[in-house]
Amino acid sequence: MGLREQAGRVLAAGRRLAEAHVVLAKAELGAIVTDATGVAARAAVAVAALLYVAILLSIATPLFLGEWIFGSLGWGILHAVLLSIALAVALVLDALRVSRRYLGGTFLLAAALGVVVAIVLGFAWPNAAWAAVGDAALPGVDPGVRPLLVGIAGGALALALLGLVVGARLGGGAVGGLAGGALLGVLVGAGSAISFDLRVGVAVGIAVGLAAWPILAALALRGYDWEALKERFIPRASIDAALQTKAFVETRLRRGKEDEA
Repeated sequence: MGLREQAGRVLAAGRRLAEAHVVLAKAELGAIVTDATGVAARAAVAVAALLYVAILLSIATPLFLGEWIFGSLGWGILHAVLLSIALAVALVLDALRVSRRYLGGTFLLAAALGVVVAIVLGFAWPNAAWAAVGDAALPGVDPGVRPLLVGIAGGALALALLGLVVGARLGGGAVGGLAGGALLGVLVGAGSAISFDLRVGVAVGIAVGLAAWPILAALALRGYDWEALKERFIPRASIDAALQTKAFVETRLRRGKEDEA
């Protein structure tokens, strides 16, 4: 056997060995890819299941608490919606760099308002007051209707006068304030004339507190500096540096032309 033939056989054997390694690598990689695909699919299903659990809990928990604590699923839905809105407003205001101390203060103020409403309505104090006035002013009217009539009349009168004053001071129109206050007073008076039990009063107080917080917090936007917000997203330092560099280069070029002249 010649040297050339031996070299050819060695090369052929090396080629077959390399091809065998390639085939082995392809088979191994195929098995790995198949295994990895299975793992990824199972992981995706597991993540989807956890997301489903999170969504289910976020929906079911307020419903359960509303039914368990306040006797109605509606309270759970209402509180969850108001809480979500309040958190969304708070996050937006925090992103706008409204003072966190201010946000905390408005939260405490709204919570205090909710506690007051819960106590007042939970013990049915407005209903008792309207009933007492009705007994004195409307003795001939059905006792079951007296608190409602007096509550509507008293609420409309009180908030109409308040709307008149506020409308006149804010320049929005005394007549509009009077009419708006009277309409709001009718609703507030009718609601306050209801004889709530303690559980419903607490539910109403929570709803009032959750609704009041984003409204009070959003008052910070009345004097908000929107120009400062725009400046936060302009790379002012880079622009200034680029302008300075441009001015420097232009100056150097001008001097060079003057020296050549």
